[in-house]
Order: sequence, then C-alpha cells, then structure tokens
Amino acid sequence: MKLFHFLFLPLLFLHTVASSQVKALQYQDVSSVRVEKADLEQATLVADLRFYNPNSYRMELKDGDVDAYINDQYVGKALLDQRTVVPARDTFLLPVAITVRMEKIFTNALDLLSDKEIKVRLDGNVKAGKRGLFINIPVKYEGAHKINW
Repeated sequence: MKLFHFLFLPLLFLHTVASSQVKALQYQDVSSVRVEKADLEQATLVADLRFYNPNSYRMELKDGDVDAYINDQYVGKALLDQRTVVPARDTFLLPVAITVRMEKIFTNALDLLSDKEIKVRLDGNVKAGKRGLFINIPVKYEGAHKINW
C-alpha cells in the first residue's frame, strides 16, 4: 500500500500541474489614465488596463516590473506593487503605476502632439499564481493607439 502512495501521489501531482498550464492574460484596452503626482523631474501615471483571464480558475497577480515605451522611446517603469485577484474567465481592470521621466516626455512632446497615433510597447514580467505558488509570466505588448487632441 505504501508503494502505491509513493508512486501514485507524485504522478497525480505531475498530471495536475501539466494539465493546468497558465494561459496568458489577454489585453483588451486602457480604461482610464490619470496623473497621480507630477513635478519637473518625473510624473506618476496610473493606467487602468482591461484584461481578460481565459483560465478556468481565479489567480493572483503581484510584483510586476514592466518597461514602458512610447514611439520606441523608453519613458519609464510600470510597476504592479499590490496583489490583484483575477476572476476566472472574466474581464478585470488592473491598475498599473507608471513612473515617467519628464525629460523623455519633453524631448518627444512635439512628436506626440503632431501624431494622430502613438505606438505603445510594454516589456517585462509579472508574477501570477494561486494558492501561494507563483510563476513569472512575460508581459509583451505592442500596439498603436489613436489620440484625439
């Protein structure tokens, strides 16, 4: 009987882990962007990003560290410093704080004002998991966004 438990339990664990591959969250859009604080050196923007979780279970996100680019120019870090519960097979908002160096914005201000569309790129990692087990999931996003001035 002990031999059965010795062989069966590890196989059951491996089957459970293998069959529950984490599917990537699907980016949908930016719900809102607001300025949290700003001075001459940097600004902190908070963007509410809308995602869809295609997984059949809820999970948590934490410790996100993502580089943000506008028109291929690095503008700052997007940080996720609080745990966020993600519902199963549902859409949710993820508040992300982006610290932007003002010198990068000022050097690109003319381009940003003259363009009708900007290219946004996000590149980094976020930890996702459930029941205390977390794995790093890469965040890779690139898309064009229309701006109405």
